[in-house]
Amino acid sequence: MFSKTEIRALNSLGCSLITVNEEGKRQAEGLTIFLMLHCGKPLYNNLLWANWKARLLQNVIIVGNSFKNMELNIPHRIMEEEASYIIKILPYVTEVPVKNNFVHDDIFNNTSIHCFPACNLEEVQRIFWDSSPEPIYEKDAEIILKKEATLETM
Repeated sequence: MFSKTEIRALNSLGCSLITVNEEGKRQAEGLTIFLMLHCGKPLYNNLLWANWKARLLQNVIIVGNSFKNMELNIPHRIMEEEASYIIKILPYVTEVPVKNNFVHDDIFNNTSIHCFPACNLEEVQRIFWDSSPEPIYEKDAEIILKKEATLETM
């Protein structure tokens, strides 16, 4: 939660704050940076689902956990269950690892910047975008669902 002073400062910079739990299902109508450090796979997955059109996805920049590392380190079955949209978009994402300059090399060591350039997305056939069911998660997935959210958890 942000203090009133922090909210005023962010608003003065032209930033808007999300005040409800959208479960990551925010559409990027304009160029939008999503700061998602250490978020669970379902949150990234929901963000991708909400923007599952080339015209929307090219507006998305994600600063967060490396998709490539997820693919390498998490069993495919779990990725299919919790992050199928990450798997689908991997061939078309441009991922740039962020160099860890912290004293402790075990924090933010998996951070990357992800973008979805229009030139990559133009290669994708239309059928790729057509089948896009809304993700559904089990209660124990790495996400706080709307019906579970309270002021203390947001």
